[in-house]
Amino acid sequence: MSRLHSIRHPIATFVILWLGQTLSLLGSNLTRFAFGVWIYQQTQSVISFALIPTCLYLPGVLISPIAGSLIDRWNRRTVMLLSDMGSGLIILGVLALLQTSSLQQWHIYTAVAAGSLCAAFQWSSYAAAITQLIPPQQLGRANGLVEVAKAISQIIGPLAAGTLLFQLGISGIITLDLLTFIMGVLTLLLIRIPPVPHKSDTFERTQKSWCHDLSFGWQYIRRHPSLIKLLFYYGMLILFLGALEVLFTPFFLNLGTPRTLGIALSVGGIGWLLGSLIISMWGGPKNRVKGIFAFAIAQGIWLMLAGFKASIPLTMLAIFGYLFTYPFISSCNQSLCQNHIPAEIQGRVFSIKLMVEWLFLPVGYLAAGVFS
Repeated sequence: MSRLHSIRHPIATFVILWLGQTLSLLGSNLTRFAFGVWIYQQTQSVISFALIPTCLYLPGVLISPIAGSLIDRWNRRTVMLLSDMGSGLIILGVLALLQTSSLQQWHIYTAVAAGSLCAAFQWSSYAAAITQLIPPQQLGRANGLVEVAKAISQIIGPLAAGTLLFQLGISGIITLDLLTFIMGVLTLLLIRIPPVPHKSDTFERTQKSWCHDLSFGWQYIRRHPSLIKLLFYYGMLILFLGALEVLFTPFFLNLGTPRTLGIALSVGGIGWLLGSLIISMWGGPKNRVKGIFAFAIAQGIWLMLAGFKASIPLTMLAIFGYLFTYPFISSCNQSLCQNHIPAEIQGRVFSIKLMVEWLFLPVGYLAAGVFS
């Protein structure tokens, strides 16, 4: 009976954590959409609009080494609590400026950049906490649920934001986002994530020097060639995803209308959600390296299908298949890292992993613009 409780309690904790973080992610996507609309309506400038994703990624990239060090030193629940509370205060400040008719363009960029700093702490600590809560054989399913949350936020976020922005205005959207942050904080207060047991001397050796601690993630990755290869390979997949995000809209508009573009994006989102649901129930292949390669090849086949003939149905099928395979790759990649990197250093290593991924995505955006 005691063994049953020791297994069920961490999984129940993860489910509560997942629910809170899913709501928080959805609220953030609502606000991000509203910010983009507000900026474009105020400036009528594509460049001003494009600064939002820059502010979304760059600060998080710069802060990641520091975030990883603190995540390994502090309780990961505490880090997530502070991150959610910080994000909530940022959004509250924007709402106050909006209510007093003081909101300016630079306020939005500052808020998005500050939110990026909080997200760098949030996502790395979230990934490391999953390792503490979920048995190794169930990590594939848990990471599948994380992909489900991302898919839901990507599908529902823009659709809901477009409707709610018309009905409630940007202040209503921000208020809803605040409520999701409150729910995220409440769920974190309901659970307990125990401190990481430092079973090896790796942790002790890397706590002696703060400067050495900041570079430890890089040093650990450099000492493991297989991790370098995995990180680079997954980063290239992220780069291609970013390039496709930029190229898909003009490519599809040459075939159809903005309405059919919206339908195609929704079809792709459904593919992502369906793939996420399957991986969360299945758990993924036992050999995760082969799984990554197999599904990456499948992605290439789907892209070849889109280029085979200029056809709206074929392109919709291709975007569905491409995004359907993405959760399998992401889950296998994350599970590999969680299984093979010691829990006490995952904050530092995962922060570097997140930094590399966030760097490859805007590189993909830029490459698509330069070479198209």
